Amino acid sequence: MEVLGVKRPTIDISLDVVDHPLVAKAQKIPDLVESNDAEPILSLHDRRWLKVKAGEFRGGVTVLDANPSWAHVCGNSSFWLGLAGKRQSDTPSKDFYASLPAKTADYLPQDKDWKRWYAEQAFAAKSIMQKMVRKCAWLSLNMSKAFCFEIGDALVWVQIRMMDSGIVYIAIGAHGLADAKTYAILMTSFPGVASNDWLPEPDGVAEIEVQSGEMVFSAILDPSDQSLLMDEADENEWALELG
Repeated sequence: MEVLGVKRPTIDISLDVVDHPLVAKAQKIPDLVESNDAEPILSLHDRRWLKVKAGEFRGGVTVLDANPSWAHVCGNSSFWLGLAGKRQSDTPSKDFYASLPAKTADYLPQDKDWKRWYAEQAFAAKSIMQKMVRKCAWLSLNMSKAFCFEIGDALVWVQIRMMDSGIVYIAIGAHGLADAKTYAILMTSFPGVASNDWLPEPDGVAEIEVQSGEMVFSAILDPSDQSLLMDEADENEWALELG
């Protein structure tokens, strides 16, 4: 990142979307590999590196699935932009190609890179789950019934209930989900609902009957969170799914 003159972003921003032309151009490498149009860096011999060019910047991308020890992380294929610099043919000491190392092992992902990758994935998963909770809540608010989504083998449902008093309650339930950390993520989907606001049903606040094999928690959804829910629905055009 330092070579590109870019600050390392916070964990909520994946490195593959960093605002830099070389990073953006590197995202095209998988398609070039698929079409056999990727160009190798011929001066490197210890592993295959592919050229990336963006203005004055040059880079090298390698495919990580060449190493079986990465399979649990990379899956079938993962590309790594490990080499970067500027093309300065008039200044060999600073030129990207002239400065390439004979051995590139140190330019492959290190422990800190894997930790960053895992953290990015965890943050992304958390964000997706919380967004699904809010989406299901909005759908429930409009359709007056529960809406569901899956987390692995578990089924999570969300329901909004408006009582005669005008108070709005939200309930989150799950079948086959026993992980306390996942429940904690689900129940932090709304900024105005604190973790200690949630109460277990059937003795909670939403008067929901709990089925065998499920856990259900409910809380009051205050007007500010209802307003944020409407804004997010408009932004993501969730209304299109109502038909």
